[in-house]
Amino acid sequence: MVFLDTDFYSGSMEIIQKDLSPLVQELLPIGCNISGSVPYLMCSDGVLKREILDEVESTNNKRYFRRLAFRRNPNMIQSEALLVKMSSKAHRRSKTGSKVNKSPKKKATKDDLCLNDDEFQVDHSYLASPYHSVMIAGLSLVAPNINDWISSDVLVRVAIVGLGAGLLPMFLHKHMPFGRIEVIELDPVIGDLAKRYFGFVEDDRMKLHIGDGLSILGERTKGNGINGQFISNVSSEHEMKSNDVNVIDQLHILIIDADSDDPSSGMSCPPVEFLEESFLLAAKRKLCEGGMLVINLVARAKAPHSTVPDKLKKVFAEVYSLEVDEDVNRVLFALPQKSEVNSLEDIVELAGMIRKLAIERAPWGNGPNVEDLVVKISKC
Repeated sequence: MVFLDTDFYSGSMEIIQKDLSPLVQELLPIGCNISGSVPYLMCSDGVLKREILDEVESTNNKRYFRRLAFRRNPNMIQSEALLVKMSSKAHRRSKTGSKVNKSPKKKATKDDLCLNDDEFQVDHSYLASPYHSVMIAGLSLVAPNINDWISSDVLVRVAIVGLGAGLLPMFLHKHMPFGRIEVIELDPVIGDLAKRYFGFVEDDRMKLHIGDGLSILGERTKGNGINGQFISNVSSEHEMKSNDVNVIDQLHILIIDADSDDPSSGMSCPPVEFLEESFLLAAKRKLCEGGMLVINLVARAKAPHSTVPDKLKKVFAEVYSLEVDEDVNRVLFALPQKSEVNSLEDIVELAGMIRKLAIERAPWGNGPNVEDLVVKISKC
């Protein structure tokens, strides 16, 4: 398939086909010969004829989504959130507590009227990204530990490097009994977008820090990161400084979900610094007994899918992998100590424990089917 970008090429189709023919012939299988020019089939060639008999629109099952995409890769959906109508009570509370917007109003379109922000809200029980669902399912590996921590009134601390639209931390905030969720995001613009459009909120359990995720473990101090320190777009009370690396103390769960802007690594996620042995050793020291490191690995090349687990296995007692269907994502779970998983039945039972813990906090709603997801988990 050839997709043409008219911004860069304005020649005729004959010229385009003539330019492409030598390149296409290089791709011919061995032993396959063609005589003459390479044949091309275009969308406008009329190979399919259809007649529309009727066209109707049903509103019964209509679903609305809000998406985040980066301009550097506009065809890739970075985050996707399901929008649901607010209840009448929530709608009234939203209108009462909203600030007056004095900016000039633009003429509302039909779609604007359908998706009025004071009528819809993000459903934080829905995870559109399959790898987020896989991360939740992977918590099953430490489900007994989470249950013991909660039963003993331990403040369970979770850190997430990489905010995106804030959908994963908000899901954890809503459904999991975690006492403290720290999110570290390098770009302050992302923090603003997550709050304005995706319902990300801070409270006594959820904090957003703007800065270099490596500094969470004291891997970077003066002279690195952003001006050598953490900065915050929220308020001074949430600011993290590089010389106070213990602002995020011992962790029970550490999640690395940060994008890489270095194409030479062959990975879109994570940046290679998060896979260096020094970082992995620091992460292991930072984790409490029974804790877990979770890494979202995104690579179209095959090599990282084998080399990255090998790096983790050099540092951690056990490493598990869960592939995301029809995608290039693989989520890795690294445990400092051996887990209690000995069979497929064990992991499915532990997934049920995660679901039970979640339901005790809030209705599962559109939450992932963790029991079905964990059957695909494998030990590296």
